[in-house]
Amino acid sequence: MATELATRKPASTSEDHLHRKFTELCDRIKRVDLLTHLLALALLIFTYALFIGCFDWAVGSSTAAAVQATRWIAFAGFLAIFGIIGAMTVRCGLRPVNPYYVARQLEQSVPGAKNGLINWLDLHDEGLPPAFQKHLRHRASEQFEQANAEQMLPRRRNWTLLGVLGLPTLGLLILLALGPGAFFASMLRAFMPFYTPVAVTRTRITLVEP
Repeated sequence: MATELATRKPASTSEDHLHRKFTELCDRIKRVDLLTHLLALALLIFTYALFIGCFDWAVGSSTAAAVQATRWIAFAGFLAIFGIIGAMTVRCGLRPVNPYYVARQLEQSVPGAKNGLINWLDLHDEGLPPAFQKHLRHRASEQFEQANAEQMLPRRRNWTLLGVLGLPTLGLLILLALGPGAFFASMLRAFMPFYTPVAVTRTRITLVEP
């Protein structure tokens, strides 16, 4: 009895270790993907705000029909794209990462892998002989250690989005510095199209030669 317990405990520990590794990697992939969607939302908001800010700076407080139509078309396009990316973000946050997808990606990074991880996912809960289960765990653990899990995390994509996000952020800061009152009025008009702000007079300097 003592020998039987001693042999089962390491097997259980190895099984739990593999489960924990898969769970941790799935959670990391989900967090990185969720951050990607959030950065895409932020980029959309900042780009739209910059467009409206520049547009308002160009047309001033004009209420011409073409100006109003442009604002409404831009707002409708913003809402449509925001709804699509927002729905994808919610789905990413609620949907678990498929461990079979993780196993397939890991195996592709190991030369000569022969479905050791996928076989373990398929058979580890089956009532197989202990020796066969031990062989499955050993192969799965070996391939997991050999695989490059970091390459599955698209961090470079997030860094790229973050860098691109800096461009509209800089543009908005410039508009804010040029005229805080006009800037905030423009932002209210951008995200609350029914709002009609008080016209803000911009200071303009004209050089007149004597």
